[in-house]
Amino acid sequence: MFEYLATTTKHPTVKGILTSYGTKTLTQAGISLTLNIGGLSTNDTAFVRIISATLANFIDYIQLAAAVQRQASFVQKMDAQLWIRSPALCGTLRRAQDRYNRFLKLFKLYPGTMLVPTLDIDLVWHTHQLSPSRYVDATVDIAGRFLDHDDKLEKSTLDEGIDKTKTLFRIRFGKEYAVCTCWDCEALLDAVERRDEERDGESSSELKLAAEEVADSVMFYRAVEVARRAGRALPTRVDSQK
Repeated sequence: MFEYLATTTKHPTVKGILTSYGTKTLTQAGISLTLNIGGLSTNDTAFVRIISATLANFIDYIQLAAAVQRQASFVQKMDAQLWIRSPALCGTLRRAQDRYNRFLKLFKLYPGTMLVPTLDIDLVWHTHQLSPSRYVDATVDIAGRFLDHDDKLEKSTLDEGIDKTKTLFRIRFGKEYAVCTCWDCEALLDAVERRDEERDGESSSELKLAAEEVADSVMFYRAVEVARRAGRALPTRVDSQK
């Protein structure tokens, strides 16, 4: 953390204070710095006072930097799902919003239980927080309280929480919590939902035709993604049919 502050802060006075010392561990507001202070006594009160003042001024900065780093990791994780270029993007987001709403209800039904979101639900959760006042109102109304999204939990805690959430989601809503959100599955869900809206029932031949259309659509989107990564011209629907 010391190296991070000393190399990233652009304030010359603060940078000078930090780099002029070289080993001592100082903790303030839950944040520890280990500095090399050379010949200074570890009980040097002036040193402690100066660094404590520096830390006090930069606690928010440190916490913000850590939050940005965690958010960057989240963005990379979401980007890896390729939902933004999915043939079923709108359907995926619509279903994720519905699942998120059910997820919030679990907090009211099971207060005090550690509940962990799936990737699609977490995407909606992060997005919801971009509208703070609406987020507060919605969580209080649906979940029964304001929900603090803690993204600093250990993996063992998350693993235990996700198992509980799967069980409770299935019990309360009669649906599987962990679902596949790959392009194929999402595109097929889109096709089924769309046809359900258009007619009451379908014959086996119509369902087979729908599956073939979905497979063709996903194949085209995959061809576009491969070309994009290779830096080649993107194919068109006409190209894919040749």
